[in-house]
Amino acid sequence: MPLRNLFKSDPVRDDAHDLYLAAVEQARQPGFYLHAGVPDSTEGRYDMVVLHAFLAMQRLKGEDGHPKAVAQHLYNVMFDDMDRSLREMGVGDFGIGHKVNRLSKAFFGRVQAYETAIADADDQALKEALGRNLFGTVTPAPGDLAAMATYVRQSISRLGSQSTDEVVGGKPLFGDVPQGPPDGRAADEPD
Repeated sequence: MPLRNLFKSDPVRDDAHDLYLAAVEQARQPGFYLHAGVPDSTEGRYDMVVLHAFLAMQRLKGEDGHPKAVAQHLYNVMFDDMDRSLREMGVGDFGIGHKVNRLSKAFFGRVQAYETAIADADDQALKEALGRNLFGTVTPAPGDLAAMATYVRQSISRLGSQSTDEVVGGKPLFGDVPQGPPDGRAADEPD
């Protein structure tokens, strides 16, 4: 019987994994990096994953039972993946714990900043939070901040209109990925 439990599926873990994969897939969409100015770097990609994990967790906030457990486990799945990624990048065992701890603290700081910012109806607080976190290594253009703030608000709305079962089932509906120049410039106009 104990050997059988090794291969038994865990619905919470499985759903959290599927939701994480959906968040990562969305975070990797080229439009964020090509049309919204998000830095196409390790830091920029990490922050996009954090933003999408936050959006999924925010949607499940206040739920009970299985959805609540999935939201809580999503964090574990994400940081297990970060640990694996750091190892693949050649970070030794000695440095892994320190780096994962630093990334975890950064995650919670971003979650707090985004929660505070989305509670404000004015997008200025959201733009400031995105500027500090998502664009932390570059100076974003105002159009980039506006495009990402619109994306976040649209994602919150779409996720909120979805059934909990769809979100937990790994089929979250995020916003439309930015396409083309964010501030209405023609593609061949200089910055």
